[in-house]
Amino acid sequence: MGVTEYSAKKLYAHLGFANGRDTMVAEGYRMDVLHVWGTHELSTADLLEWLGEFSPQSVEWIDDSSCTLRCNIIMINESTVLHVLHKLAEPFDRRVALTAMAAVISTMNTHNNGGDFERALRPPKLSPVEGTSDRLMPPCGRWFKSISSPERALCLYLRIAHKG
Repeated sequence: MGVTEYSAKKLYAHLGFANGRDTMVAEGYRMDVLHVWGTHELSTADLLEWLGEFSPQSVEWIDDSSCTLRCNIIMINESTVLHVLHKLAEPFDRRVALTAMAAVISTMNTHNNGGDFERALRPPKLSPVEGTSDRLMPPCGRWFKSISSPERALCLYLRIAHKG
């Protein structure tokens, strides 16, 4: 079963395109290509198997932390990309997640007078391994977070690929 027009409009709106598909095409989006972030430990075979029911065409590797289907991951058509986003992912906005996390921490600090809880949340001082911070940093902007992924993936973030 395909994605309804209403569901497609919600997907476009989440990505910041309330006017829908035509605006995305005009801005250079590749509507038949799924951009995937978080593929650090995955191979082309892992990704093609994960999306097997959607008949992905190929994978275009961009760097060690992201790939696109058609491969940025290339799908048969744009309806298939919408179907993947609708079936395998949920809306994710990093800004909203960070705001919610800050509110929870603030509430917990208020109830705990700050002290022990705040210290427990402080990350240990570690020296970063060169070149890893960009691989571990969550993506900025509007994405869909996968609700399923290949076993070796921590978490995958998806959106429609851009030509640039």
